[in-house]
Amino acid sequence: MILKNIEPGDFEKEDCLRFWKWLSDIIRTSKTKNTQKLLKNLPIDLVKFVDSLYLVNIGSEFLDKELANSELLKLADKIRENSIRRKLLEVSQKIRIAEKNENSEQIKSLTLEFSKLSKGLLKKDLHD
Repeated sequence: MILKNIEPGDFEKEDCLRFWKWLSDIIRTSKTKNTQKLLKNLPIDLVKFVDSLYLVNIGSEFLDKELANSELLKLADKIRENSIRRKLLEVSQKIRIAEKNENSEQIKSLTLEFSKLSKGLLKKDLHD
């Protein structure tokens, strides 16, 4: 399920994280599939953020649970992939600093972290 594939740290911006927390609570508890009904209960502080997103009611083809789950898992994979890429960038910057400071212990630790993150990108489906 998509809720298990995305972690709070995967979101770069606070608005995205707050929206994901709100949406994931609804996914867990709501039976409605109508976007309009769901968005009527949107917290006021997220209205501007959601207005910038492309959220529409999905047609009857999306009522097919298998297709819907497949699309949601693709979305979760993309979020995780972007998260890993951001983390790789952060670690590579830390490696450069450690190299500049000639801190071999930190270089070794960061290189190992970079390697583990890179392996995460090599997985075909990140939700597996």
